[in-house]
Amino acid sequence: MRVLTRKMGCVLSILVLLSVSDAYAASALTVDGATTIDSTSAKKMWDEGVKFIDVRQGRFDEGHIPGAVWLSIAGSFNQEALSNYVAKDERFVIYDQTENYHHAAIATKKAVAWGYTRVYYYRVGFAVWSFSGFPIE
Repeated sequence: MRVLTRKMGCVLSILVLLSVSDAYAASALTVDGATTIDSTSAKKMWDEGVKFIDVRQGRFDEGHIPGAVWLSIAGSFNQEALSNYVAKDERFVIYDQTENYHHAAIATKKAVAWGYTRVYYYRVGFAVWSFSGFPIE
């Protein structure tokens, strides 16, 4: 019985470690149907007036890309809210805090599934934007 208990404890420990490591894994490199962009491309698009969607949870007031609209993936990011801000054939960028968060990938997948055809996935997100010295509000 003691050996079985130890084995079960080891198995549970391994499962916990695996689930924790997945939680901190980097987000998807690409999203089917969208274009992944780097910071230089994101800044160029921002300079051109392309709209940005911030899907971070509860961090918008701490700073964001100027002009971005906050549609938190945990709350207000839905098809109706997105349609109030961008047209299905309009270019727009979705971003999160860093590539270690999955919200931008999830939101990008949803936007593509809803029929948006010009979705740009800014995978590295706000932290890299800010670190690059680009404008923030």
